[in-house]
Amino acid sequence: MNPKALTTLAILAAAGLGAAYFATRPVANTTNSPASGASNALLFPDLTAKAESIAQITVKRAPMEFTIKKDQDAAGVWRVVEKANYPAKLDTVRAVIVGLSQLRLVEQKTSRPDQYAKLGVEDPIAPPPDSADKPVPQSALVTLKDASGKPLAAAILGNPKYSGPGVGGTTTPQMYVRASGDKTTWLASGQVEVPRDPIGWLESRFADIQRDRIKSVVITHPDGSTVTVSRDKQADPFSVRDIPAGRELKDPGVGETIASTLTGLAFQDVAPGASMQPPAPPPGAKPDAPPTTDITPGPTIVVRTFDGLIVNVKSVSKEAKAWWTLHADVDESLAAPPPPPPPPEAKPGEPAPAPAAPAVGTLEALRKEASELNGAWAPYAFAPADWKVRSINSLMSDLLKEPPKPAEGAGAPGSPPAVPPPAPSVKP
Repeated sequence: MNPKALTTLAILAAAGLGAAYFATRPVANTTNSPASGASNALLFPDLTAKAESIAQITVKRAPMEFTIKKDQDAAGVWRVVEKANYPAKLDTVRAVIVGLSQLRLVEQKTSRPDQYAKLGVEDPIAPPPDSADKPVPQSALVTLKDASGKPLAAAILGNPKYSGPGVGGTTTPQMYVRASGDKTTWLASGQVEVPRDPIGWLESRFADIQRDRIKSVVITHPDGSTVTVSRDKQADPFSVRDIPAGRELKDPGVGETIASTLTGLAFQDVAPGASMQPPAPPPGAKPDAPPTTDITPGPTIVVRTFDGLIVNVKSVSKEAKAWWTLHADVDESLAAPPPPPPPPEAKPGEPAPAPAAPAVGTLEALRKEASELNGAWAPYAFAPADWKVRSINSLMSDLLKEPPKPAEGAGAPGSPPAVPPPAPSVKP
């Protein structure tokens, strides 16, 4: 079922018996005003009927404004425009649309602009830079639009308010709202959770290679030095390889930390992948010429699994933030043999059996997995969580304890033993 149908069904299911109410009440004259001031009236009584037309959500919160837009194709994926058109969480999109469709008027409040801030329904416009004493509005203007950009509903969402216990001891969520372009503020029953910034609309987990599959992780730093973490069998713990003789790790569990680099990996930010590619040097530039960009190369990472999946990660640093781009490959020599041939075809008159999914670990399954991962990764660069970056950027010397100090009086390793000073002469 495509996202358009899911959104529509979610609204209808959430509204419940309200569907009959929509069918019998008069339609509002405008989309931005309640149909009447009657208690329990819906703020946007015709929104459910327009659900399939909703193709954009614009959120304005001082000092930012961003847009979530739906692809106009069969898949209908919602994307955050200002974040490289990265896919938005469908559940979040659905919750905002359903929440707006369910807001019901409870009590009319102020129409005085000087009182809006007390209820959180002031226009979300940031104060001028020279007005440091004025607080930034906390309100959110949410506008639902069709594919052409025509507004279908718009409201300024203010402070929440919780009523006393109702049936079964539960509380009814309420909030202050003001329809865009309307001076009247209302206390409405319902709740609309709107993420404050574009990142809050995104599914931030972008890689999840499970620990049980991982065989090795090799980190190569820009200076050519490497850190390798690996194990021979899946039941073994991970070990840091090539530790210098006589040295010890600061943290014996650092191998496990590095091995989990791509397990449950989430980002703090996302950008177009092409924006993280350093520009080619101009023709005739000298090899030692200063860089023309603030993009500097970081470590590369190669993660290999026991069943043949390979993930290559390139990292760069831009504006004091690490960015990763990822690409998946397949080591065909490690793929499991193909499964036995399928059973004979169904007899005439019997339904044909459904095609079986590729067996886990087979070459077909690995190729399919790599293709899907590359489809999700290729257009983007990701800024991972800081603790992941710190573990990857650590050189071997950073992982080791300080070397033991030589015993007092001993020279450097390999030097001849110290000769005691001659005894003082004694005169007869």
